[in-house]
Amino acid sequence: MNLFANGEIVAVVPGYIAVTGLAASQGVKLKHIIPSEGAASYADAWAIPALKPSLRTLFPYSNIDGWFKHAPLYDLPSNRPGIVQYNEWLAKWAAFKAS
Repeated sequence: MNLFANGEIVAVVPGYIAVTGLAASQGVKLKHIIPSEGAASYADAWAIPALKPSLRTLFPYSNIDGWFKHAPLYDLPSNRPGIVQYNEWLAKWAAFKAS
């Protein structure tokens, strides 16, 4: 958090929603932006905490369906067409290291 607070960094990918609240506690306003091309979301666990009213505007829970429309959760590994599978990635990485 201190890196945002002191201006050493101004962006991070991938973002972590809790950082927004932590930064706000230090007087730093952060904003999550989903590129117009869309994005993917990842979570190893999901929970929506009960927030005090002063923090509710920091999180897009009121539009959670809109969030996932633009940044859907996909199975890992994904079996969607056009997505390189993990075993393929490992094979290419091994070939690269061997070259």
